[in-house]
Amino acid sequence: KLKTPYIIQGKSLSHNDFEIKAKYDDGTVKSVAEAAIETPYSKYSVPGTQTVTVSYTENDVKVTCDVSVEVKNSKDINTYEITTVKSNYEKGYSFGISDVLASAYLYDGTRINPVIKYINTDGVDFNSKGSYTARATFEHNGKEYSGDFTIVIVDSIGITSLKCEANSAVYYIGQTLTAKDLTVTAFYSDGSYGYISDFDFTPVTFDTIGTNRSEERRVGKECLKRCR
Repeated sequence: KLKTPYIIQGKSLSHNDFEIKAKYDDGTVKSVAEAAIETPYSKYSVPGTQTVTVSYTENDVKVTCDVSVEVKNSKDINTYEITTVKSNYEKGYSFGISDVLASAYLYDGTRINPVIKYINTDGVDFNSKGSYTARATFEHNGKEYSGDFTIVIVDSIGITSLKCEANSAVYYIGQTLTAKDLTVTAFYSDGSYGYISDFDFTPVTFDTIGTNRSEERRVGKECLKRCR
């Protein structure tokens, strides 16, 4: 029998791909290390269920065995997942196809993002907080694939955390750090993030040498406190 559930189109089989055992007249069974693949590659390189003939010869006695082999199109989808683009959505949000993401792996290992064809959100109340199940369909290589995904509706979307970074890693004694020298990133409860340009920050003047790490912590702390 084949050691794996299937093979990928384009793979050439050898005896190493099979688990082969020989049974003798006295009832004993032993594993066979060498065997021949009788079926030409062209016969089993087509996607679908193919029959491959394996032969083994010992003491001038040849025995054969037919094995069913499932051949997968290398460009067909092996596994896929459907999710929402954001982790949650605010009540009343106008949800659409662009809010759904499909990610898939082909049999050859390639990762793709198929385009969603349509979605079914009939069971989702976008005006009520909760977790709902919806369904999406996409097409690839002439085949349709469908799957369920979860939509989480919340009362409101807010900032959960801020990240404040200085635009330069090196500052000199007497140099002043101002708001324009900072990049402030806001992380929201729906999983998204954005950059904030409208914030207040009291300038910090560096007056001690060799304390980069402590200054970094102090500046970061001040930034978070003053940007909130």
